[in-house]
Amino acid sequence: MGKLLSQEEVDTLLKGLSDGDIETETAQEAKNPAAAPYDFFSQDPIHDGHMPTMEIVNEKFSRASTASLFQLMGKMVDVSVEGFELVKYEDFIRKLPEKASFDVYRQDPFRGSCLFFFEAKLISLVVDILFGGSGKLPVEFLGRDFTTMESRVIQRLLNMCFQDLEKAWSIVGATSFHHIRSETNPQFVNLVQPSDLVMASRFKVDLDLDQAVMGYCIPFASLESVKDQLYGRAPTEDAQADHAWKENLSEHLRAVPMDMSAELGASEITFRDLLNLKEDDILPMDVGPKDPMVLKIQEVQKGACVAGQRNGNYAIEVLSIDETPSKEKRSGAARGAETFCGRGEDPLDRSIFTGDPARAA
Repeated sequence: MGKLLSQEEVDTLLKGLSDGDIETETAQEAKNPAAAPYDFFSQDPIHDGHMPTMEIVNEKFSRASTASLFQLMGKMVDVSVEGFELVKYEDFIRKLPEKASFDVYRQDPFRGSCLFFFEAKLISLVVDILFGGSGKLPVEFLGRDFTTMESRVIQRLLNMCFQDLEKAWSIVGATSFHHIRSETNPQFVNLVQPSDLVMASRFKVDLDLDQAVMGYCIPFASLESVKDQLYGRAPTEDAQADHAWKENLSEHLRAVPMDMSAELGASEITFRDLLNLKEDDILPMDVGPKDPMVLKIQEVQKGACVAGQRNGNYAIEVLSIDETPSKEKRSGAARGAETFCGRGEDPLDRSIFTGDPARAA
């Protein structure tokens, strides 16, 4: 072991370090100072948010909803697009009105759930006008839920907007809208992860005396199948490669081996009988000798079959395909199979199981 430094030498070394008399090694500078950590799960650098087709969809919806609200209330209404952007879900939630109605819905054929919202002020304006008011009556919503009447108005507005959205989205493809549930707190919606991108659209509803907002958001991942249409691009080679990949996957799935079995029957015994079970004991089954067996694929009942032999091997003949064949169906299939001679030149020989040589003919 080398000689240790004395206390005097340690003090001198520390003093030299503090005064700068002794040079120390500095951290090696990065070769590329502009490099920054990259999150492969982040969608921000990939999408720019400019979607010409989506802008047309929102314009069509704003015009259609203007006409629908006028027919509903009998007053001049102007619905305009206030904003459209691709944002993180957590940022979208932060920009929502303090009090609003949040309705989760499904937009087929897209996967996942979407969100439509109405500002509470819009609900109060519509309710006041529908009941003969002028829309001047202020309603305080903080600290309370929507009443039954307000909830019915919300549902009516939502159905109206679904019809207008279905027409607007027709330029992209046929879609259908289905309401799932309603919430009053956006924290309980949880459409996607906070960092996931959503396509958010906001609309300003302008009445004579006041204005409010409504809008919807769709998870961006749900729009993968129509992404090129929304960006106004022609289908890319990636889409063609994706189709080829699906076909290849489908072919491999069709070649997956499956276990098939034929269940002769079942018998129920007590634990005492099980303990006393010995060689040469006979256990009665719950089916007769002429009843067919249950056909199972991967241990799941899929139909009925009869057993026999063919070309020197045991074989089964499929009589019916049914996930849950009843005993009546099985018995009926057995009676119909008594005259079955098999396909081709080599019929199924059932005599080995039935004991009736005539069945082999």
